[in-house]
Amino acid sequence: MERTKQDWLAGLKRHGLKPIILSPEEREAKEKAESIKYTAMYEKQRRERYMANSSFPDSIDKAFTFRD
Repeated sequence: MERTKQDWLAGLKRHGLKPIILSPEEREAKEKAESIKYTAMYEKQRRERYMANSSFPDSIDKAFTFRD
């Protein structure tokens, strides 16, 4: 037996849950915001992993000139 959208909504309500139904525009905006958030988290983790595996520890000044 295939469940319909109405069956699914009724099941949620029976369990005391209120479904959040987004318009296509709201869904797109939410997905875009989440994409930006998770991309930023990934980039931060990537930078941290790169620095943790770097040959220069955090205690060393990372600003170099040709004279150094």
